[in-house]
Amino acid sequence: MALLLCVAGATQARQIAGSGDLDTVDLTQADLFSLPGWQHRNVAVGGFNIGMTRSQAAQLAQAHGWVLRPDTPPRKAAALKGPCVESSCGVHEAQGNWIGLDLGFDAANHINIIKVSFPTDADPQVMRVNIVRQFNGLTREFFSHYSDDLRNRVLGKIEGKRRESAHSAPFAYVEYDYPSLGLVVHTTVDTRDNPAKPFDLEVDFRARQ
Repeated sequence: MALLLCVAGATQARQIAGSGDLDTVDLTQADLFSLPGWQHRNVAVGGFNIGMTRSQAAQLAQAHGWVLRPDTPPRKAAALKGPCVESSCGVHEAQGNWIGLDLGFDAANHINIIKVSFPTDADPQVMRVNIVRQFNGLTREFFSHYSDDLRNRVLGKIEGKRRESAHSAPFAYVEYDYPSLGLVVHTTVDTRDNPAKPFDLEVDFRARQ
């Protein structure tokens, strides 16, 4: 019975995600960074893709056994029981663990940003369900063993924008913007290290400019 439910859920997820656009690569299905011409492919993560409606995203999450929750605590506790209506929603397991995936929505309630995070300092239970665990090859290596050298090799070398922590913590945040690739890389570094080593990673996928 459990197997039948799993197969039914996977089938439903594929139907919601779409018919399988040949120009779209889902990071949970293929090694994006190893594909020829990957720079010109559209990106999906777990079936979520840019342009998908909020309603479709909620249905897809349910088909996977996930739920969408606000990134910031809602003003009313009752809001946690209903669908996420915020501009940014985190994707969580039904029992509560965040899977390292966040969805941003525009004013028309379409996904306009997909954020994939791999926080190496997170709780082990959270790390075990992180969506990056479903990635393959060079794409998985990029997220799970990130380094600036690897980023330069895969995405190209650019100057990062650095911002110091506002709370006197020994951390800095560095952003690398690749508009032609439709992605932004965010890293957190410990400024006590020399050279500073990234220990937290977020990659934002957007429409290419």
